[in-house]
Amino acid sequence: MERGRSMKIEWKTSKKLKPEVILERLDGIKTVTAEGNVSFSSFDYHDAVAALQTMINYPEDIAWMTREIFLSKAISEAAKNGALNRDNVISELNILLQGKLEQKERIYYILTSISITPSTLLNKVINIGACKIKIIEGGYPKKFNSRNTLVTELKNRRFDNRIEPNPSGYSNVIISIKSKSVDWAASDCLKALNILRAVWSLSFNFSMEFIGDEWSPINKIRLGGVHTVHNEDGSLVFDTFWYEPNFVSASPIKLSSSSVEKLKYCSNFLGLIEKSRYSNAIKSALLRYVRALDERDQNSALIRLWGAMEELLSPNGANYDLVIKRCAFLFKEHEYHRQLLEHLREYRNTSVHAGELNEKVKILCFQLQFYFYHLIAFHLSNVGFFDNLDQANEFLDSSLDVNILKKRKKMIVKAIKFITPIKEK
Repeated sequence: MERGRSMKIEWKTSKKLKPEVILERLDGIKTVTAEGNVSFSSFDYHDAVAALQTMINYPEDIAWMTREIFLSKAISEAAKNGALNRDNVISELNILLQGKLEQKERIYYILTSISITPSTLLNKVINIGACKIKIIEGGYPKKFNSRNTLVTELKNRRFDNRIEPNPSGYSNVIISIKSKSVDWAASDCLKALNILRAVWSLSFNFSMEFIGDEWSPINKIRLGGVHTVHNEDGSLVFDTFWYEPNFVSASPIKLSSSSVEKLKYCSNFLGLIEKSRYSNAIKSALLRYVRALDERDQNSALIRLWGAMEELLSPNGANYDLVIKRCAFLFKEHEYHRQLLEHLREYRNTSVHAGELNEKVKILCFQLQFYFYHLIAFHLSNVGFFDNLDQANEFLDSSLDVNILKKRKKMIVKAIKFITPIKEK
C-alpha cells in the first residue's frame, strides 16, 4: 500500500463532537514539573483519552496500539507547551505520523496458519500487492523458534483456551513485506492473506447447506488463532501477538488433483483484481465478505455480508433500493432475483431493528453469498471496460426495456455525428 507524506490525522467534522471540552478537563488536572514531566491527577484521564480517540480520524491502517501510543505522547507533548487545545494536540499527532513515514523500510514476517491440509499444490509464493505469501508443508524454519516459545508461554498463561495458536492439520503461513512500520506490516500482510482467502472461499465454500451446525462459520478456509510478527532475523518484534477474536477451529480442506482447476481459477481472479482500475474497492468488498463469513453468529454474518454488497453497489451511502436494482440487473430473470433480494433485505432490516433471529438465517447467508459471487464475477469479467466503479454502476442502472436502450443508442450516435467536425473534401 502506498503511503505518502500527505497522510494526515484530523479531528472528525461532526458538530456534536467537541474535543475542546475534553481537553479543557485534561488541562485542569495536569501537572508539569520543572523537568518537563507530565502527569494527570484524576482517573478522568483514562475516560477523557478514550473519548478523544473516537473523535479523531486516523489513516485506517494505523493500528489501535499505535493510536493509543500516539495520542498519549501527543497529549503529553502538547501539555508541556501550554494549554491543551484542539490545534496543538492534532499538530503533535501529525508530527508523530510524519516521523513514522520518514522511517526506513525494513523486512518483516508475519507467521500464522490456515485451514488447508499441507499440499505440494500450494508450494509457491503468492504475490498480493507488496506482500509475498508462502504456505509451507512442515514447521516454520528454525529462525522463527521464538514463535514456538511464545506459543508455549500462551498455554501457561490465562489465555482464552478456545483460541488455538497452531490448530491441528492446518498449513503454516509465512508472509513477508518491506514496510516502514510494524503495524503497517501486520495490517498489509493480514489484508493480503484475507484477500487470498476471500478468493479461495468464493470457490471452496459450500453454495448451500441444509444439514449442519447453525453456529459453524460458512467459510471453510479460516485462519489460525494467533499471528506473530518477526524481524528479518526471525526474532519477535515484540513479546506479544495478534489473535482472531472470532476464532473457531475448522476441519482443514484436503486439496486433491481435482483442486488444481479451482486454484487456477482463483489465480486468474487475483490477476484480474490487480488489473482493475478500481481494484481497491473490489479488495475492500472481498475483505468485508471473508470477515463476514468467519462469523459464528449468522445474523451478524448476514448484516456484514450485506455491507460487502453495498461497498460495490452503493458506495456513496446505504441505498438498499440501488443495491437490489443493480444486483438484479446481472440476471436475465431480473424480476425473480429482485424478489429474492427484497426478501434478503427485509430479513436484514428486521433482524437489525427488532433483534430477531431466525434459526434458518444461515441459508439466507448462502443466498447472499451467491449474489456476492456473481457481483465480483461481473466486475472482473469487465476489467478494462469501466474506468471506475461509478461507470460500472451507471451500466447497472441501465433500463431493462430494449426499445428504450435502442432509442438511447440512436441518440448517442446522432450526438456523436452532430459534434464531430466535417472533413473537407
